[in-house]
Amino acid sequence: MPAIGLSFNAQLFKDITLEAEFTGFTVGSAAYVYDAELFIGYQAHKNILVSAGLKTFTLHGDEDDDEVDFKVGGSFIMVRATF
Repeated sequence: MPAIGLSFNAQLFKDITLEAEFTGFTVGSAAYVYDAELFIGYQAHKNILVSAGLKTFTLHGDEDDDEVDFKVGGSFIMVRATF
């Protein structure tokens, strides 16, 4: 299924960035999925970003007598290497 999303990136200081992303889709009120995260990163090297933030993932589906609700989220630490 195709998803739609938004992304935001701001350079707060020379080596500090703030990033946010939201992606999701819906099939009316019967089903939806979304994924969101917000993190702050430190550019430790020109190819290495060390960051920490919050992330959430939600899935909902409802069909007649069947229903699913799944939600997971929390904090994370990440190292991103670019080449």
